[in-house]
Amino acid sequence: MSRYLKHYPFTWFIFAIVMILSFMPVPETPLSDVAFIDKWTHIVMYFGQAGAIWLDHLRLHGLRFSPIPHGLRVGELRPRRLRIGALYLPSLLGGLVELGQKYCTNGLRSGDWIDWVADIVGVVIAWVLCLGYVRLLANKRG
Repeated sequence: MSRYLKHYPFTWFIFAIVMILSFMPVPETPLSDVAFIDKWTHIVMYFGQAGAIWLDHLRLHGLRFSPIPHGLRVGELRPRRLRIGALYLPSLLGGLVELGQKYCTNGLRSGDWIDWVADIVGVVIAWVLCLGYVRLLANKRG
């Protein structure tokens, strides 16, 4: 566990922000009148969570961010671990947070299954964009 704390600092930082935002009372803002603002917020939060996992994983496995690719090979990315860590875990986290909101906040927050779907949409968008970016870099490498 300490290895993951050490090697994935950005992921843990975003995770802490998502947890805080998920369980604090929702304040009224001028954006409260925007249609589906809650769903958009869920998409953005879980896009950020999954994207942070990708960024930490890419950094850990040798991708240096610059305009010129630095020998990235898609096979080095451990796709099974990425699928578990950047696709399944954030999606599962979204469902657990919704259950926590429903049963552990004494009515301050309400769990909504549509919010969980929005979480999964954010995770899938991050997956598609990050995988496409990595494949684009890998193809430009040679």
